[in-house]
This record gives sequence, C-alpha cells and structure tokens, in this order.
Amino acid sequence: MTGKPTAMTMITPFQMQLRAHGFDIVHPFPLQPLSIDNPHFARLASRFGDARTGLLVGNTRALWVHFLEWLEANPAWSSSDHPLDDYAQQVITQAAADHLPGAHLFWTHEIHDYIVPVQRLCHESGLAYLSRGRFNVHQEYGPWFGMRAFVALPPDLGIPLVPAVNPSAPAIEDLVAARFDALRARASDGLNGKHIRTTWEDWLKLRDLYEVGRRHRYTPPQVRYHYTKDQTVLEAELARQAGV
Repeated sequence: MTGKPTAMTMITPFQMQLRAHGFDIVHPFPLQPLSIDNPHFARLASRFGDARTGLLVGNTRALWVHFLEWLEANPAWSSSDHPLDDYAQQVITQAAADHLPGAHLFWTHEIHDYIVPVQRLCHESGLAYLSRGRFNVHQEYGPWFGMRAFVALPPDLGIPLVPAVNPSAPAIEDLVAARFDALRARASDGLNGKHIRTTWEDWLKLRDLYEVGRRHRYTPPQVRYHYTKDQTVLEAELARQAGV
C-alpha cells in the first residue's frame, strides 16, 4: 500500500474477503468521538492505544451456508465447544492479516481476558439502535444479525460518525419494553427458587415482536443453534446437506 490509507483502500478489500465467507457486516466509525461510559471499553482502549478508526464485524443469516461448508471441510469441529466462534476467529484474523496492517482485534465471544461492550458500541457507532428490549435493531436487518469482532485501526480514515436511528415505531418499543421487563422478572423469580422459568423460545418471541427486518429472520436451525449452541443442530444440518 502506497500513499495515505483511505477507507476505500483499507476497508473494501477486507470487507470483500469477509463477505465471501458470510460476514456481510463491516461497519467503520471514528473512535475519538465515542462517549461510551463503560469500564469494559476503557480497558479495550488501553490495549489499542492511539488507534483512530474502529470496525464492527458481524453477519446476517448469510453466514449459515458458509459456516456449514466450513464444518464439512473441518471434521474436527465436533471436538470444539464453540465451532462458530472458531470459524469467525479464523476467517476474520486471516482477513485482517491480509488487509489491515497494525489492526487490534477483539472478539465479542471473549469474556475472560476482556469484554467488548458490543451493544453500546453498535449504538454509539451508528450501526444499530439499542432498543428498550435490549436488542440492537438495524434499519434493514432488524434484530436479525450477530456481531463477531471489534477491530481498532491506527489511522484516521476520515469516516464521519452517524448517530443510530430507531427504526421501530413507538408502539413496538412500548410493547417490547413491557415484554422484556416481564421476562426479566420471571427469570429473577426462577433464580430465587420459584417455579417460574424462561426459555430461549420466550426470548425469541421477544425478538419476533420487531417488524423491521423480518425477511432477514434466521432459518429455524440457525435460530435454534444461536440460542442453544446445541451441536446436534449442526449434525442434522450436515446430514441434510449430505442427503442422509
């Protein structure tokens, strides 16, 4: 790379490589204007120093077919507790090595070494509005997307910060907030020993209240796997593809 790096020269090749593997969300934003009052972000900032540009990397339902192809090509996946995290880390690390010199990579699935406050980052970077149901809601995809990595880049690429806009009607937000509070109360009662519990299907129904992005809803196997991490879902999908 010669001359001063630009958003086009740095991010577009990275974006194209990721899209070929099912990671179809790459959202650039400037790091300096962020006002995230979160100790987790402060800890991340201490790791990436004077980096000026951030990227959020994620996916819509487009990921699923590519992930299944990777599973077929890597039979050892069944020995991993989190093969989707392994896939994301492998693909994104390689794309960054190929196209983003000096990049600092942080994984949204990490909980021990650090924590990425990904919902706040999505909101404050302008990617997707953080709703009263505690879901980030994208203007096109609704709540049907997942975030995999936060990347900090050294140069300032001149990208403007655009605020997130709530794509949901106020009535939807009111309904979602009421259902969220009810589910949280039920979950609290369950933790306190009462015979009340919530299931992943209950939380799925909350997500389904959003009207925006419905055509991007995950397939039933993808939904089940994302909520449960049940690897029999993956085995069944591979068997179906093999015609077994």
